[in-house]
Amino acid sequence: MRFRSLKRIFWKEEALLTVVLVVGITIAYYVLMNIVLPELLNIGSPGYIFLRMLGLFLFSNIMSNMAMCMLVDPTVDPKQLSLQFELRKQRTDWHECRKCEILAPPRSYHCRICGVCILTRDHHCYFSACCIGYENYRYFFYTVLYTFVASFISFIASSIFWFVLHGGSYEFFETHLIWKEFVIPVARIEFICLYILMLVVLVVSAMELHTCWPNVRYGATYFEANSRNFSYDQGMKSNLEMFFGQRMHLTWISAFIPSHLPHDGINWRKTDACKGDWAIQKTK
Repeated sequence: MRFRSLKRIFWKEEALLTVVLVVGITIAYYVLMNIVLPELLNIGSPGYIFLRMLGLFLFSNIMSNMAMCMLVDPTVDPKQLSLQFELRKQRTDWHECRKCEILAPPRSYHCRICGVCILTRDHHCYFSACCIGYENYRYFFYTVLYTFVASFISFIASSIFWFVLHGGSYEFFETHLIWKEFVIPVARIEFICLYILMLVVLVVSAMELHTCWPNVRYGATYFEANSRNFSYDQGMKSNLEMFFGQRMHLTWISAFIPSHLPHDGINWRKTDACKGDWAIQKTK
């Protein structure tokens, strides 16, 4: 596993979107844990303790998986490729990248935003300011999964807190508009903004999760799934191991649990036509 330089992350303009997302999630976590939850359940009750621990688990996994997604380098390593290509000179499925001036292996493509070739490239994620490829797809998937779960629970809890307990009029701060000699009360929108943010994150994460799961299930990248190309489908268990590693049953606990990927991401073996057709039928 290789790590990217921080200079390759934070110099990009899109990194500002990542900062806004992290700050927004942190504020939402603080509000939910310290304002919403104490009013929903009695402090110290089993339900309160459970939700408190669940919130910490979700928040820590969202942040750690997002950090690992950004730090793990999914780019093609020219040194590794030169050795692999020498061993397989007869292969015809490698292609030339004129921008990187290298021979890239199958399923690896150039990203114009990152400016490099990505190993088993899936897509470029603007929220994490990096490309999603073979090495960091695990962290991207868990970031999306836990964001969806957290936003779903938060949306329900916030709805009960705002509409049921406070009749839709809760406010963090008293806000007024002073115009000449008049003090005009302004609709307090602090909680409304957070509520809308949770709804937007919930919808976006649900859409991302809906896109990710077929890719993981059938061992395909985003572009392959869109073109109904499931020629690398090795069966559900093998496909999951390709994304989550050999200790995939433990990876959901923490982003820092090592799980070695059983493949080099370079030499792919296609399945037979019958198996590919079966996968295509299942997705229709």
